Amino acid sequence: MAPETSRSSDTIPWHKATVKKLTRIIQLTFPSVELKGSPGKALLTQYFKEHVAPVFALHFETTGEKPVADNQNHEDINVDHIQVKEFDPNLLSSTKAIIGASIRKVNPQINTRNLNKGPLIALFYQVYNLSPFQPVRPFSVVAAPIGSPLLEQQRRNQIRFALQCYFPNLFVPLECNHRELVAIYELFILEDRTHENWVQENTHYYWSDPNIPAKYLVSPFACKTFGLLTAI
Repeated sequence: MAPETSRSSDTIPWHKATVKKLTRIIQLTFPSVELKGSPGKALLTQYFKEHVAPVFALHFETTGEKPVADNQNHEDINVDHIQVKEFDPNLLSSTKAIIGASIRKVNPQINTRNLNKGPLIALFYQVYNLSPFQPVRPFSVVAAPIGSPLLEQQRRNQIRFALQCYFPNLFVPLECNHRELVAIYELFILEDRTHENWVQENTHYYWSDPNIPAKYLVSPFACKTFGLLTAI
């Protein structure tokens, strides 16, 4: 007998998803997959059914969670792990269902089902008595370590910046793809060796000596200014 979670996942109308949404889900699930050209919806739907849907079904079976359909109440989603003061409802990953569930966690009487994301965001700030989120300038603040699945959603430069902040003497070549960057991040920041076989030292990353020789710390321009350089 098939698990109930698998049957539940089959009831989700994946075929109604747009090409953009299917592409995003596939790339988030399998970051290393490169979709060449502009694949049509039929091809994306077929790939989704064959590769992505089984991953979701296994997740539902393993965790006991159920997929969230459009007609489900937002309160069915567990948002206890969300740190409200650090949560940005404007992100693409902050879905209407997640925002609605966060609102109903405070006030279960509020009906959020038919609200668009804009009003939901405004209501979220009102319910939690927070000022609208003001994102910091990109690459100006060290981000807290994050794990899956948020890590896979980060762009390459975001992962490279985090690695640079936590390990200034770690050099990662630009040629590293997204999957390799995630593996390096997991290996050194999360101390997770699950995917260490994806990368190799002195190929995908290099360690440099953090000690700068004293002679390099003296600016030739400063020496010339103060008469420290001997005339040639």
